Amino acid sequence: HGNYIPQIAQQIYERYTKKNDIVLDLFFGSGTSGIEAINMGRRCIGVELKDELAESVSEKFTPKQLVTDVNIICADSASEIAKEKIKARLDIMGAKKAQLLMLHPPYDDIIKFSDKKEDLSNCATTEEFYDLFEKVAQNGYDLLEKGRFACLIIGDKYANSQHIPLGFECM
Repeated sequence: HGNYIPQIAQQIYERYTKKNDIVLDLFFGSGTSGIEAINMGRRCIGVELKDELAESVSEKFTPKQLVTDVNIICADSASEIAKEKIKARLDIMGAKKAQLLMLHPPYDDIIKFSDKKEDLSNCATTEEFYDLFEKVAQNGYDLLEKGRFACLIIGDKYANSQHIPLGFECM
């Protein structure tokens, strides 16, 4: 779906986290954030909208890793339910907040990710995409330790012969 190569996660983690820090990824997808967190001695909480994707991605981790190092939550990242589930996982991991927030949303409507109405790739307009992304980002910022970093990975798009700066607008 999106091109979130491991090298991006590695570089971000190296610069902005320390061993045992918790990475919160609100668009977990195929699990790159979790895999690289384990590879680099970090922990990760990933939120994934699609049940079947969350289930298949969990198979990339050992049962022990799924208890101690990577927690996958199937929920809508913009929802209060997701926020409460993340808080519960943070508590289990012995933390109040995450030390890094990863945001790699779909690029508006370029590639349809699912048929769910909560999916950002199904927004009727780019303005609706921005509004829904803002809710996700707010949930993430509320769960991010003060003075720590959020990383946005997104490309821009072209529609009707016009450049639409998704990255700039999402920031």
